Amino acid sequence: MPLFDGEDAYGWVYRVERYFDIQGLTTTGERLRAAVLCMEGQALAWYRWSEGRNPFRHWEDLKARLLERFQPSQEGGLYEQFLAIRQEGTVREYIGTFETLAAQLGGIPERGMEGTFIKGLKDELKASVRLLQPTGLNQAIKTALLVDENRVRGHGEMGRLGPRGLPQNRVTTTIGPTRPAAITGGGMRPNSGGTKPLFKRLTEAELAEKKSKGLCSLRQQVWTGTPLPRKNPSCFIGGRRRGRRRRRGH
Repeated sequence: MPLFDGEDAYGWVYRVERYFDIQGLTTTGERLRAAVLCMEGQALAWYRWSEGRNPFRHWEDLKARLLERFQPSQEGGLYEQFLAIRQEGTVREYIGTFETLAAQLGGIPERGMEGTFIKGLKDELKASVRLLQPTGLNQAIKTALLVDENRVRGHGEMGRLGPRGLPQNRVTTTIGPTRPAAITGGGMRPNSGGTKPLFKRLTEAELAEKKSKGLCSLRQQVWTGTPLPRKNPSCFIGGRRRGRRRRRGH
């Protein structure tokens, strides 16, 4: 027989009524006598005090007065508790509380159960579940569990979630100027990003060939992009500039 010490009155009523059915206790008098044997501690003390002042007539009388005495007054009646249910811990804990209350109620339509369940979820989870548009209470519960599991996995692996509660990849983009090539004693060196050198060192043979073909380009100020006057074309050989010099007096 399920014992009752004053905790979880609704749960005890459910269990003891199942016990009555299994044992074949059909009359209210039989059920009343059996229920008294299940009480202990604070519940038994309350029964003895109440029986001495206003004797219980049958099981339904005992059940109504017991629920009134031992249910938390600040939480209201069973229907009030059910309609005001809110997720405070994990989704699985919330589902357990929801099922505990819903199991003791009857006559609530499926859409009412589904709406109450979704409304009680935490705001971010509730928005994700609504976007997925589950059909029926069972589908809503399954969807809430899947979204929450993806959310936990996403925070640990990939960060924030997409609009439907699924992890989305992070794309990191670096925006900014590329560092120019460095100038060393050995000439121009590409930067770490693989940028091509702005100057190429020419050997004496290469310089002579380019001069013969008229391909020796004008030197420009690379860092500012401002071209020098076209009077003095020059090329670089071994890190030194070679070009025509104007003679004094001319």
